[in-house]
Amino acid sequence: MTKEERRALKAERKAEKERRKAEKKAEKERRKASAMLVDQQEPTILHDETPTDETFQEIVEQVDALSHKEEEKPVEEEKATGKKLFINESEFYYSRSFQAKLIQSGDEVQEKYEIIRNHFMSYKGIKLRTSFSNETFYKGRKPYAYILIKGKTLNLYLALNPKEFEGTKYHFEDASGTKKYEDVPMRLKLKSNLSVKYALELIDMIMIDEGIEALDTKANESYRFKYKTDEQLLEIGLVKKIFGKPSVKDEDDIPLEEQVEAEPAEAITVNFEVEEGKSYSRSFEAKLIQAEDDLQRRYGEIKNHLLSYDGVKSRISWAHEVFWKGREKLVHLVIKGKTLNVYLA
Repeated sequence: MTKEERRALKAERKAEKERRKAEKKAEKERRKASAMLVDQQEPTILHDETPTDETFQEIVEQVDALSHKEEEKPVEEEKATGKKLFINESEFYYSRSFQAKLIQSGDEVQEKYEIIRNHFMSYKGIKLRTSFSNETFYKGRKPYAYILIKGKTLNLYLALNPKEFEGTKYHFEDASGTKKYEDVPMRLKLKSNLSVKYALELIDMIMIDEGIEALDTKANESYRFKYKTDEQLLEIGLVKKIFGKPSVKDEDDIPLEEQVEAEPAEAITVNFEVEEGKSYSRSFEAKLIQAEDDLQRRYGEIKNHLLSYDGVKSRISWAHEVFWKGREKLVHLVIKGKTLNVYLA
């Protein structure tokens, strides 16, 4: 590819970005206004000590008070006609979150994820947002990459124009035809060490183009997880049990009778030295994974109870998990020390 062709492609890419920004401006402004309204609300702490069964029940009752709707029964659905449809409870499948897939993945996938995540977090201002299906690396309002697991393969979607890299050494797929990946259309399948090396090169290209500087000290966190079964992950809300047959059969959402139980992976111990005067800051997700079974059980019960209400959603940030409906923030979950703290609006 000549320099002139590369310049022309960059100009085309810039024009395409401007068009997308114009189309999404109204939607982003609405989301910003919604987020500002939510963040202005100051939660009040309900419990700051390890809850007993009685206090836990009190939390559940107060969560119920936040909604005036009756809790839906998990095995019934009602249409506008008034007829009830009864679901066969023996027919279900598991929907696994990105964190669940990562916990159940092998050493190689976790190592590749660790390398990619630490590389992104070694640049100034780059942040990480975790959703159910993937993680997003972004700065400000702009996403630079999605990372997710499909089957047994770590996939990385980058904010690069695939057309600029046609005929190069980089192996990729053009995902621009899928709306979800419009901002990150270059799909890389990280199956080998060489593919990870190329991914790091492409990440550096993005950072250089965006004028984002590297930190003086590179991130060097460990992201190796002890294997957990679907049942254990279901208790802490990282796996959803969905009754009925999936409308579209996903490669990771397979009916129970077709599943093959994975062999538990051996626990991985990572030893590293901590320089004097330095400490590690652990995210809410990290604290939850490292927490005792009792805390994880209580977290799972509270989360499942909240999400059983129509329209209630959750979002995990670095420090906590928020549950909301519309523009109203309902609950904050925070882990302090070894205690799960619940903040109610």
